Parts: sequence; C-alpha cells; structure tokens
Amino acid sequence: MLKPYGPLRSVRLLCVCVCVCVCVLQMALRLKLMCVVFVGPLPHTYTEKNIHTMLKPYGPLRSVRLLYSTHTLHAVVEFQHLEGAHLAVQTHSSLHIQDTTIKLQRPVSALTLDLELFLDELQNDLLNSNVVYVGRLSRRHHHQDDLLKAFSAFGSVYDITPAEASEKRQRHTRYKFVHSDSVGGALDSGVQVGNRKLHLCRSLTPSHMHSWTHTHPATMETHRDTAWSEEWTVSEGAEPAGLTCAQDGEMQAVMRRLDRRVGKMFRTMERDALSIVILPGVIRDGVEYPGLCFLQVKQV
Repeated sequence: MLKPYGPLRSVRLLCVCVCVCVCVLQMALRLKLMCVVFVGPLPHTYTEKNIHTMLKPYGPLRSVRLLYSTHTLHAVVEFQHLEGAHLAVQTHSSLHIQDTTIKLQRPVSALTLDLELFLDELQNDLLNSNVVYVGRLSRRHHHQDDLLKAFSAFGSVYDITPAEASEKRQRHTRYKFVHSDSVGGALDSGVQVGNRKLHLCRSLTPSHMHSWTHTHPATMETHRDTAWSEEWTVSEGAEPAGLTCAQDGEMQAVMRRLDRRVGKMFRTMERDALSIVILPGVIRDGVEYPGLCFLQVKQV
C-alpha cells in the first residue's frame, strides 16, 4: 500500500495529543479573517440593522461592527461562510446609497495577501467541484420542490445541505450535483425562481470545516472611540463572540511549541520514514469538531 512512496525503512506513528479547542480556534481564526468585509464610507444615519439588511441576501452574518474612529463611518462585517463574503464583494465592489459610494473590500494583512489565489484553489477543490452555494432564498415564497425543479434543469441533484444550522426554512443552502458540469451551467445561466434571481457561486468552504463555521453566534456591535460598546444578539442563544488578543497570543504560542516539537521529531527520523500526526476530534457543547490527520514521508 505504501510502495508508491518509495522503500520504507521505518514507519513511526506520531500521535500528538493537544487541546482540540486550540486547533479549532486556529482554523477558525484563519477562516474568520477570510469571511470579513470592510464596508464604507457609510451615510452617517446608517445603523447596524441597515447594514445587516443590505448584506444578508449574500449569506448569514456573524457580526456587524460600526467603526467611529475613522474619518467617515465604516463597518466591519463578518459572514458565517466564505461564500457570503465572496458573493458580496463579487456582486458589489461598490454601492450607491444616499449620494454616497459605499465600497466593499477585503482586509489587507499578511494572511490575506494571497487570498485570491487561495480562493481559486478552493473553487477548484475536487471535493466541492459539483457543489453550488445558493443565497437570497425567500423563506415565504421559495419552496423546496420549486427550487429542486429549477436546479434539476442543469443536471441531477445529488444532495441538498442547508448552510445555516436552523430548523427554519433556509435563506442559504448548498446544492450538490451528480456531475460537476452542472455547476458551470447553473453559474453561467443563472437561476431565477419566481421574480427573484438567486445569488450563486461555487462552494468554497472545505467540507471538513462546515461545522466550525457555527462556533460563534451572530451579533451586531457598535464600537466608539471610547471603550464603551453595546451588543445586540440577532440569533438565538447568546455566547461570547470572538477571541481576545490575549487568547489569540496564547493560542499562537501553543501552536508554535507544537510545531517545533513535531519538527524536531521529524528531523530525527530516517529517510523515507512515514510520519502520521493525528489531532483527534471531539464533541463539545453539542458541536462536533472533526479531527485532522497529517501524513508526510521524509524525503531527505
């Protein structure tokens, strides 16, 4: 089974037992940054609810935060899924509201410099090649049978997965076709149900990360120049949203120590040895966090 990797002189199993929460938080932080969109300048009369109403057709929002420290009013919007942020920026790089040109742009940091390249890789991921993300559904007028009929025109539908963890009728969902060519047909032609044209894009969220996108509730926040802030919960169940700088620093320090230890063990291995690093999954607070497995054959 392992012959394609070359002659194996030894096989060593490296089981690294670390706090699974730390691993989940690291992945969630990277995903969180990719789901963020800066919106502005905004009319001075705009509130969090106005922004929420403007952007929710593209995907469920995790948080809306107004920034008063800038010269003009801006907002930081975090979507629950990569697809929501991608659709918002792709559809509207700028909006004209109340004689104001509102721009939607990604944050710029060391982690997002190659964002477009990373998004292209996600779009070409074989696991999601036959999956399309659908937004702007109407809970009142769009019934499952009508949607299935509309998408079946492009090919057989294999599965339908809600994008939101809710028992209510969904505003956003994922359609998995039997063949990947059906996705291209749906994107090129567009899908309109009734008098509403739906928002479509290729599925971007890796399949093993879907459950991690619901670890924080959606909130709307107002941050002023002072330390004072208010929060309004817009989804059921209030929990602390996000990480503090101290928690972020501690998590990064733990991951650096883990990386050094695994690297030291890897360097002591013989050539052509197979290393397996296992991070076990866990179920915590009713949420299932999948584990991860890394395999590497030492070449030199």
